[in-house]
Amino acid sequence: MTWVGIDENGLGPVLGPFVATGVSVRGRCPPAFHPVLADSKRVFHPGQEASFRRIEATALAAARLAHGSAPDAPADFLRMLTGKTGCGAAHPFCWDLLPSSVVWARRADIEEMAALLNGWLASNGCHSLRISSRIVCPAELNACFAAGTAKSAINFEAFSALIQEMAEDGATVDAGRVGGMRYYGKRLRDRFPDAAVSALRETADVSQYLIHRDARIAVSFRRDVEETSALACLASIVGKYVRELFMEAVNRALGTAERVSGYRDPRTRTALTNIPANLSASCLIRDR
Repeated sequence: MTWVGIDENGLGPVLGPFVATGVSVRGRCPPAFHPVLADSKRVFHPGQEASFRRIEATALAAARLAHGSAPDAPADFLRMLTGKTGCGAAHPFCWDLLPSSVVWARRADIEEMAALLNGWLASNGCHSLRISSRIVCPAELNACFAAGTAKSAINFEAFSALIQEMAEDGATVDAGRVGGMRYYGKRLRDRFPDAAVSALRETADVSQYLIHRDARIAVSFRRDVEETSALACLASIVGKYVRELFMEAVNRALGTAERVSGYRDPRTRTALTNIPANLSASCLIRDR
């Protein structure tokens, strides 16, 4: 049996990428919650270095369990999760200015977290951890907006791509709700044209579907998915780390004296009043 958790990071900010991440395991049951796992919004506080250390240690520990190693270079970590090595921008500062090595966590932190995660999976009869992320940068988001594509459609496209990649026949998938969307049947049928899609439940809290092919995939889009899926919590933490790596590059490009989050807060707005001439605004700032 395959279990998948999917969540997103960074749909609302003005700077930095949107990230969707999936985590899957095989085993007899979905993993129970572990004290180290919680939604990234709960464990991460931008002004606290301990928060950065925790998400970095957790993400790199998960990468070690999934791939057998935890890369020292963030670019290698991102390539491992996304398959990307850069982008086609004339000045790809988000990639060029990535940190060259682990930023916040100590090697001992990563080793300790890997042992905790490995024990957690084993105690629940789970194995074969996989992680995958989809990154949509501001330039790509702006191109979608210009074409009339809504944020919810971008979010769903990223989630459904992860479902296609990670959900083997017989899998059970728990994903975060896409904005306020309640009905996903037509979108799933469009995404899985060779399958029959049936709706099981469509309520304010959860929308559940069966995708029938040779076997079946059970997919649920849940409000507050991090409250019910430990794998979605882990996906949220890994995705937050992916986004914060790119925000490190954005801060270096902007030359900020104090780190900005990229969200619509006063410090970020102030940083946007003094953009270096060598940075393309369309590659840096989201239109929405």
